[in-house]
Formats: sequence, structure tokens, C-alpha cells
Amino acid sequence: MFTAINLEDNSQKKLEGLIPELLSTWEVQCHHVTLHMGEPFTEEEQLMSKDICVTIDAIAQDNKVCAVRVKEMTTEDGKTVTSHNKTPHVTLCVNRSGGGKPKHSNELRGWEAIPELKLSGRISGNG
Repeated sequence: MFTAINLEDNSQKKLEGLIPELLSTWEVQCHHVTLHMGEPFTEEEQLMSKDICVTIDAIAQDNKVCAVRVKEMTTEDGKTVTSHNKTPHVTLCVNRSGGGKPKHSNELRGWEAIPELKLSGRISGNG
């Protein structure tokens, strides 16, 4: 079980637009920002019905995964949502045939700045 911001379909499509060359050969992910392992905390449960704005600002890729870095996550009224990951991110795609797993996104380095992109999602428990 893990708690995440699950991105809306239109946000997932925006992310897929960043990686057209990988869509046919790597497994597409683009669906969530992990906040932490385990059930949602009480304060997160109170936010489950609210839209969360997720701003991304960089992209990184190696031979196993490609991901975008999350700059910030906020509610409509400006409350900050935090992730326990060292570098909050959305895994865009995974090279399964090359041994890639979504968790490898936690090891990415060499983030390259991209124009900020606003995404939208909601907090939920997964798995």
C-alpha cells in the first residue's frame, strides 16, 4: 500500500507528450506522484476530495527509466502537499526489457530543466 496523487487523464496525456519517442518501446506509466508508503495520513484523508495542482520543472532519463521532477504540489487554497521521496517525481516510462522498474526513478540524476507544466490529480491510497 502506498499513498499518492493520482493524475487525471488529461494530465497523463500532457506527460505522454513529453516522451513520444519512448511510447512505442517502453512501458508507459505517467499516472501518479508517490507521497509515501502506507495508508494516507489523517491530514491527507481530509484532502482526498480536493484537486491537487502538481507543478513539474525538469526531466531525467537513463537506460531504465524516464521521469519528471515535481517542483511543488498544492491544493486550490494554497496548502502544500509533501512527498517523502528525496526527489518527488512522476515516472513517465520504464524500459522493462532493459531491467527497468518504476523504483529506479528514485535514483535518477542529471535533471534537465523544462518549462514548468501544471498537472492535476487527487490523493488516494493505492495497492
